[in-house]
Amino acid sequence: NAAAGSTVDGQLGCSWPSYRLSWGRVTQASRSVDSHGKEHTYYHIEVDLETDEGERVHRIQIAKRFSDFVSLESALRPHLPPALLNSMPSLPTSITLNKNSSTVVTARRAALDRYVRDLVALGGQLMQHADFKSFLEIDSHLEELQSAAAECVESAAPLSFHPHSSIGRDLPPPI
Repeated sequence: NAAAGSTVDGQLGCSWPSYRLSWGRVTQASRSVDSHGKEHTYYHIEVDLETDEGERVHRIQIAKRFSDFVSLESALRPHLPPALLNSMPSLPTSITLNKNSSTVVTARRAALDRYVRDLVALGGQLMQHADFKSFLEIDSHLEELQSAAAECVESAAPLSFHPHSSIGRDLPPPI
């Protein structure tokens, strides 16, 4: 699990839930030209984070180049235990000739879609790997979710300390 599941305040019913990946796809490909006039293809990835109870709480949407997938693959493989390594999907082969042609991009998008689906199916084992979390930018999305949980705690604070409450307005703020 990406985040420890612990209660922030059991009396308030707010908690820091644990999250897992439940779904992932490469939805489309797009092209971009850099400042040197070189064309690059980006593959758009969507993955869902859900709680351990199965509630979808967030969809991550990112775009990566094929070289980012290659970097992820080379970072993951040497550090995975044999059982997980045997389950790991194979990355599509690298193509250098006509790599931006629509035929190659379409075939590569489909292959990367299968790759992402298979990685997500491995689930929690990869969620602990820093390179995998970095590739999907999971930590920044978890920070957003934890910030929302913190707001839950703040909104459930006693009325005398609530900034929008007229009761106890002269009391000092909580420490």
